[in-house]
Amino acid sequence: MQLNELCTEAHERAKAAGWWEEGKIKTPLECHMLIVSEVAEASEAVRDKHPAFYVYAKSPDLPGRGQVGAAKCTAQEIEKILQLVPGAKPEGEAVELADAVIRIADWFGRHGWDMEAVIKAKMAYNATRGYRHGNKAA
Repeated sequence: MQLNELCTEAHERAKAAGWWEEGKIKTPLECHMLIVSEVAEASEAVRDKHPAFYVYAKSPDLPGRGQVGAAKCTAQEIEKILQLVPGAKPEGEAVELADAVIRIADWFGRHGWDMEAVIKAKMAYNATRGYRHGNKAA
């Protein structure tokens, strides 16, 4: 999937799920803070030492009752977990960061912005910047 397709799909799904109700305006600050909240949830997952991608296996019949996680978040690992615990809600740092990307894509889709062009322009500019932007500490 291309980035602009992601933006269109994310926005269409958000509208279909009721997140863009007719007549209700979301402010940029509200949407930006929703993105920030996803990044904060990713940070909490790291602080709690959860795997980057995991689900809870609630059935006593399943091996690994409790957290079932993917160490490297490869497509193969994720697919194996989702087959083992069908319908489980994905959790973890990688999932929360993906949520942030989805929210950003929704915002771009809402405005019809060209994410690919914006990212290319910013990366081209970043390529002109010096080491650590003037040797900043962090």
